[in-house]
Amino acid sequence: MTDAYGLLLVDLLYLGVAVGLGLWFRVWLRRQQRAMDQRLARMDEQQARLDRLGERLQGVCRGLESVFSRATRDGEAGEPERGRTAASRRPAVYRAGGAPDGVARAAAAASAGRRDDPYGRARELLRQGIAPAEVARRVGLGIAEVNVLHRMKG
Repeated sequence: MTDAYGLLLVDLLYLGVAVGLGLWFRVWLRRQQRAMDQRLARMDEQQARLDRLGERLQGVCRGLESVFSRATRDGEAGEPERGRTAASRRPAVYRAGGAPDGVARAAAAASAGRRDDPYGRARELLRQGIAPAEVARRVGLGIAEVNVLHRMKG
């Protein structure tokens, strides 16, 4: 009979360990689930903030586009400043055709076979170590275009 009690005791101990491990695993899974839910909630908040920021940026871009389009319309009718043409003063703004003015200027220069490509000159000046703002002023490109060239020079 003592062997039966010993076997029963070992079985109960094994069952207790198995139940304990099962309960520990269940608690661990709940903690992990809570942590994942908290991370997802934070990510949802960040996504909402990014969406609001994107909407604000789109509003600003629309406002700037209308200002630039008015400025280019007004600038085309006036006299060029300091010997520069109205086209070289014009900012690079996307038009209905899809290409920015700067790209259209470069394409026109390439198709006309002119050697004074503003993008090529800008790349050369950037290679010489001249600041992007100064390069933009010298070649008549927008600062954003020159900054993109500067980042691409790698």
